This record gives sequence, structure tokens and C-alpha cells, in this order.
Amino acid sequence: MVRLTAPEFTGDQLVGIPEMAELAGITSSTLRAYISRGENSIPLPQATIGGRSMWARPVAEDWAEARSKSSEGVEAAMSSGDNDSLSRGAADVRQRFTENFTRTLWERPAVRKRWTLRHRNEEAVRELADELAWEVAASLDRIIPTEELGSTIRHAVLDELANGGDSHEDLVDNQDWQFVGITRPVSRMLGWHVRHFPYSAQTVINDIIGEAERRLDLPRQVTIRSLSNALTMDSGLDGKTLEAYLQLVLPPENAS
Repeated sequence: MVRLTAPEFTGDQLVGIPEMAELAGITSSTLRAYISRGENSIPLPQATIGGRSMWARPVAEDWAEARSKSSEGVEAAMSSGDNDSLSRGAADVRQRFTENFTRTLWERPAVRKRWTLRHRNEEAVRELADELAWEVAASLDRIIPTEELGSTIRHAVLDELANGGDSHEDLVDNQDWQFVGITRPVSRMLGWHVRHFPYSAQTVINDIIGEAERRLDLPRQVTIRSLSNALTMDSGLDGKTLEAYLQLVLPPENAS
């Protein structure tokens, strides 16, 4: 690594770990952990000043932008905000199983008397139930065949797009058509996939847009609006979260 101490860069052209972490929307400790473990493709520092690693601001900004569209960025945008960084769907699963396990372990006398001790109380039981529920939520990718599910959803959405409107030609030619209506069962499955496996769903969404354009001659803006409308109606996400997710995963409507 080249370590520069001469004034090749001015102060406002360089950023340290705190500024770089802020650009990426993570904490300084998280960035330091990435650097120590060699994760997340952290660029080499462009300078070392006073023993501190420094990056040229354009390099830091490019890395932060690339990270926002990476698996980590997409997962972060869809994070439930808990300390375990579960997706919103996985966090819902955890909450549901926490309630179920608490009822099973504490509220059913026949079960409770088999293991409870005097110093144990409902709060302790709930903590245990939450740990068990986390194991379930964190294991979703081993419980559900994610790749196969994504492929099934992709085929289902493409079939909806192929059969939208009175005819495909009418759909493409009629400027009044802004999107193809996707049936609720299919759009709800797409929304479920987005909530639980946001980065895998990104691949599915982009595959749908590309295949609709190549195989169906469907303008990408029609497909993008169709998917956006379906997720707005049936994803189960609040508008702000969905908007942030779609900004990360959707290509520009007019890209070549």
C-alpha cells in the first residue's frame, strides 16, 4: 500500500473512517470491522495522515454508492431495524414464533410445570422464546427453497405480463396503458419474496424486466410500472420502505 504523507490531497479532498461510514450509512465500528475482516470490498486508503487511514472523497463516494446497490445495501434498506438485522419478513416470523413459543412454554400449565423453576418468570420465558424464534427466522433460507421460489415467481409474473390486456399488441401500442394488472395471488407472492429475501427478489425482478423486454417485446417502463403497482398494492410494506427498495433494485425506465 502506498502511504502518502505529503500534501497530494487537500483536507477537503480526504475523508476518514467516520466520514466514510456516514456516506455508507453504517457506523464507524462496522466499517472498521469490515476493514479488519477484509469484507465488503473496502478500497485501499489513498493516504495515511497521523497514522489514520484516509480516502479520497470520490473514491469513498463511489464505494458507498456501489455498496448501496449490493446485497448488503439492499438488505439494509429492507432491514427491520432490530439488532440482528433481519429482513422485515423474517422479523415478522420471529415475532409470530416468539408469541407462539411464549404461549406454549408459559401459558400451558401441563408444559410449564415440566421445566419451570421458581426464579423463572414470564419475562425470562419470553426471552427464551425470542431466542428460539430467532433461530427460525434466521433459518428461512434453509427452510424455504429460495432459488426455486424465485424462479416460480418469475415464470408466474411473466405469464401475467404475456396475457395482460385484450392482446399484447394492444397493450404495447395503446399509450393509455401504464401497466399490466398482476393478479393478487401472484403479486402477493412477489411481495412476500421481497419482504423475506430482498436481495434474491432483486435478481428475480430484474430477470422479469429483461425477459419481458426480450421475449415479449414489452417496453421496460410498462414492466417496471406493473411490478411497482403490484408491490404497492400487495407487498405489505409501508410506502417509504418500498420506495427506498425500488430505487435500489429497479433499472431506469429508459435505459438502453
